[in-house]
Amino acid sequence: MILVLKNKKIGSLFKQFDHLITQNEHKTRLLKQLKQAYLQKIFNQELRFAGFSDDWEERKLGELASVLTGFPFKNEDFVANGKYLVITNGNIQNDSSVVDVLLGNSIDDISDEIKERYYLNKNDILVTMDGTVGRTAKVVDDNLILAQRVGRLVSNTNPEFVYQWLNHGSFFNEMTKVSHGGTIKHISLNEISNYRSTVPSNNIEQQKIGAFFKQLDITIDLHQQKLDLLKKQKQAYLQKLFI
Repeated sequence: MILVLKNKKIGSLFKQFDHLITQNEHKTRLLKQLKQAYLQKIFNQELRFAGFSDDWEERKLGELASVLTGFPFKNEDFVANGKYLVITNGNIQNDSSVVDVLLGNSIDDISDEIKERYYLNKNDILVTMDGTVGRTAKVVDDNLILAQRVGRLVSNTNPEFVYQWLNHGSFFNEMTKVSHGGTIKHISLNEISNYRSTVPSNNIEQQKIGAFFKQLDITIDLHQQKLDLLKKQKQAYLQKLFI
């Protein structure tokens, strides 16, 4: 009888975990769908913020940001627990608006010249140039150094707007279209720089658009973090109880 009751409690615990995980997966998925819907409507100019009616103008990405890349580090440069995390295409994932700093190699000793040219600043925007090209992410952490074959955009206008402008679908589709190579696709800095689409001529409208989507990203990331935590907690309980 005691064993039966214990099994029922364990079953109830994991049923509750599954319910919470399903709920948060649903919320996160709906928020991502909502953001995509707003991206399409705002960047297609179906929706406008009140007070703005000026025509948008076509601009090249290279006019809105400097387009750069990183340093060709070698395997022998890497050390365990180094001060600087080396950022590659693998740190840019579709399910997050920010650069993933939980994986990768690190380095300690770098020259002042390398640090000056390749140290990443907050609000830099990164673009994958190999593999699944055209993914983007924002830099929000310190002590990151950029590796070669990752695009770096340093905005000369509003970095949050530029990031969101690149995420309404057209940029990713265009980079996929112009990519070249066999099994692994590639894009160049020129192909990134020459991407063009329409933008608001009014800087205040750009700021409002950037701020609106930034808040949505924060909400999505919070729900994603909660979901990831629930999955980790469930896995930890499973290991303690059954391993």
